[in-house]
Amino acid sequence: TQWYMGGLDRCSTLGFYFDLAQQTKEVTAGKVCYFQFKSTYKHSSGKIRLRVTTVARKFSDPNNIFDLVPGFDQEAACVLMARLGIFKANQEESIEVLKWLDRSLIRIVSKFADYKKDDPGSFRLSKEFNLYPQFMFHLRRGHFLQTFGVSPDESVYFRGTLCRENTTNSLVMIQPALLQYSLDDPTPVSYTHLRAHETPEHLVCRLLLEKKK
Repeated sequence: TQWYMGGLDRCSTLGFYFDLAQQTKEVTAGKVCYFQFKSTYKHSSGKIRLRVTTVARKFSDPNNIFDLVPGFDQEAACVLMARLGIFKANQEESIEVLKWLDRSLIRIVSKFADYKKDDPGSFRLSKEFNLYPQFMFHLRRGHFLQTFGVSPDESVYFRGTLCRENTTNSLVMIQPALLQYSLDDPTPVSYTHLRAHETPEHLVCRLLLEKKK
């Protein structure tokens, strides 16, 4: 399979999505698969260069999904879901994309969370998954998937920037951190403290008032 990119630089990041075919003949648990990427590009010096990157991954037991837990990267998963959501948002209505995101979150939580029926207090996620729902919450509220109150130019800019940045910068865009400053010590305050009816300006006022108390 070949892909063509109009241009790449040091800040470019690409995401590759693979669908695992249905296993019908033999169980692949314990076997190793290899992904090899051959990038041919023209350097600024005018020379054609070839870069080869090989990645090895071990198949997990299809009868034990918890084999996947230690290797789950929730930060990378959030960014990949955001990029896939942006791709879908360019073809579908925003409400449909949000429903798809909700269904995806429900499926992953129902498989990997520990909980008792009719007991919300018993809900637990392992450390490999505990931030993922929070990331999805902020992704739903951002301008990457919703276009209400945002001009088409702004939507294109937000989406294009997210699809270009690395994982760390993308997470800051999805879940930004608001800083309250003092002369002694700057303390980071997460947007999870933002109440449903508050704007960032209201939050700043509330934090200042709480600090005075």
